[in-house]
Amino acid sequence: MDRNTKNLLLSEWHNAYAYLERLFHAGLDLESLNASPKAKGLSQLHGQKLQTTLFAEALLPSWIPKKNKETFEDLKNLRHWMKNADKFLSGFISLSDANDQLIDMVVDFINLTYDCACELHMLITDETDLEVQYPRLNLVEMNPEGMESNLIAMPLRQPPKPAVATEPLQVAKSETVIKRWGPQGLYAIPGDLKDEPLPEALNPDEEELMEDFPVVAHFQLPLQSVYNMQGEALGTLKMLEQQREKKYQQMIHEGHEGIFHKDYPKALEAFQKALNYQESAEILTLIGWVQSLMGQIDKAKAYCLRAIQKDPDYGPPYNDLGSYFLTEGQIDESLKWFEMAKKSLNYQNREYPYINCGRAFMTKKDLPRALDEFSKALTIAPYHEDLHKTVEKLKKSLMRLGPTNPEAPPTH
Repeated sequence: MDRNTKNLLLSEWHNAYAYLERLFHAGLDLESLNASPKAKGLSQLHGQKLQTTLFAEALLPSWIPKKNKETFEDLKNLRHWMKNADKFLSGFISLSDANDQLIDMVVDFINLTYDCACELHMLITDETDLEVQYPRLNLVEMNPEGMESNLIAMPLRQPPKPAVATEPLQVAKSETVIKRWGPQGLYAIPGDLKDEPLPEALNPDEEELMEDFPVVAHFQLPLQSVYNMQGEALGTLKMLEQQREKKYQQMIHEGHEGIFHKDYPKALEAFQKALNYQESAEILTLIGWVQSLMGQIDKAKAYCLRAIQKDPDYGPPYNDLGSYFLTEGQIDESLKWFEMAKKSLNYQNREYPYINCGRAFMTKKDLPRALDEFSKALTIAPYHEDLHKTVEKLKKSLMRLGPTNPEAPPTH
């Protein structure tokens, strides 16, 4: 097995282990959580799976203890065992010259670690208000269907008892749960999904209960993705950067497809995925654009401001922010942002802020200044047929109106 593949496996393992360790740290801060029956059940179930995988696939059969000493009574015990497993697995990967069998075993162990992390994250999210950072998305992918817990039945929290005796509420099945990907909103900003229509299977009473469903992201490392990276001459860091860039571009493409088909929730999901691979001014602006298409203008503005903060030289968020103000009728405010868009250093479609300035002056019925802005846009984009037509119509309108009333609206 080549050195780069070893480094890749080590990188992915450390990524998974660091995520689980953050969860251990968060969970063990509360003694009541560590001592809960669900935490003990989680420790026993996943501890045995991880131990069996490591013993059965990494060690010689003669090394397997006849009686496992580890009983995984609680999270502390599981955490201690995982620290030793980290040392062993890291050394095993580094020293081994095994073939695809080692890759299979390591990927299997990593995915079992993510299974354990997902259930522990669900437990922490349900029982506490703690936020735990998700793993870095290199080759790791998120399972959009989540993971069904063998231990944690949802909802974990019991709904408050009514003041008067009523029939108990029937909790919707897991497939009807409105998913919110953790407190940090991996794929959706906190609050976004609350604005979407509820599935027909839910009633208003059930809607109130959905807030307590601790659905978090479930990560998995695709085995084929590791195999695809074998034999690459590039260093591990460069390999991962290329993989992230590839997924980033793929998500942007899927987002644009969603917009083309007017499937805005799908577009938003794709752009949010891209954001996890690369937080760029471009993707922040695109997310804001989709938010505006969904009628969330305030959120759209907020994303534009984040994009400007990320890269002050990137032009589109200035232009988009001006467009949102123009939509709201704040014409003078919009013109300020369009002017900043014109001065930006990085703007592929530099004619846009001039066109929008022209629209703003049209709204103010200042036709001469509108014509000036459209004409400047035309010098930047002489191929723009609609712009040619607009300029010609404005010229004809101004000629008909004459010099006495230059601000009268154009006739159509």
